[in-house]
Amino acid sequence: MAWVKQCNLPVCEAIAYNSKPCHDLDSLWDALHGTYNAASGQQCDFAILDQLNPSPEQDWLSFSWKEMMDALLACSSQSVPGPDHIMWAHSLAP
Repeated sequence: MAWVKQCNLPVCEAIAYNSKPCHDLDSLWDALHGTYNAASGQQCDFAILDQLNPSPEQDWLSFSWKEMMDALLACSSQSVPGPDHIMWAHSLAP
């Protein structure tokens, strides 16, 4: 009866960065930072975007000023999404 025996844990590996395993928070942070900020400050060649086929343009559906204001009133006027906590306000006047 194999289902009553102790289950073997799956084989796992430590996260490795620069061929070294990350066993503590400092090394994990260095791996995260080095991976996701590796291109910071580098030049970006936007010519690769020319190879993409553009999507066809679509017309906006008509909406009234009231519909727009109802949607905006449901949103927070104290902050915008993102980690920088930039404050903003919107005008209710047309």
